[in-house]
Amino acid sequence: DLKKSFKDSKKIIDYMDMLRYLYGDKNISVADFSKLGFFQIFEKIKNRDELMEYVPESLVKLYWYDKEHDGELIETLQAYLDCDKSANKAAEKLYVNYRTLSGRLKKIKDISGIDFKNSAEMLAVRNGIVLFKMAETL
Repeated sequence: DLKKSFKDSKKIIDYMDMLRYLYGDKNISVADFSKLGFFQIFEKIKNRDELMEYVPESLVKLYWYDKEHDGELIETLQAYLDCDKSANKAAEKLYVNYRTLSGRLKKIKDISGIDFKNSAEMLAVRNGIVLFKMAETL
């Protein structure tokens, strides 16, 4: 129906950056709202603080560290995950050398306590990054 299509289109526009991240394509300009998957649950939340309650504490720690130190740890973590946890590929993506990236990953682990080998935790972290992006739109 037309009303639902309009509503879905508005949501897509609001979440285009997040969808670009989910699809892994920064140039995407057309998307299907149904591909938001379980993130559709969160689109009903219109309060940034309420949405942030679903972000893992480990990411919140990194967020505040980045804020206080003008850091790039969340960006580094996102690149590392986007590159299937390949430090070499993530370093290339971020235009830094391998040692710099390794140092950042150690700092991420030290600050947040994230266990990169725990697949459930990695899923929560990846989803948390998406929720951060959603919160930025509020």
